[in-house]
Amino acid sequence: MSEFETTPAEQGGAQHLVLLFRARQSAVIFTKHSGLQIDYYGSTGMWQELSDMLYRKVARPSNGS
Repeated sequence: MSEFETTPAEQGGAQHLVLLFRARQSAVIFTKHSGLQIDYYGSTGMWQELSDMLYRKVARPSNGS
């Protein structure tokens, strides 16, 4: 993800990074152009699981406290 954010595509224009969750029939699409856009396609349940994981990662520091 850090490479995607810092290294522009050689041909210019928008860049896309797609994560497919085949078993859950879902996809997360990151688009970088003038900013970063994140789109989700799939079930509400899968989105809830993903957002819960992201929130825990961001909300709790991993310094052992």
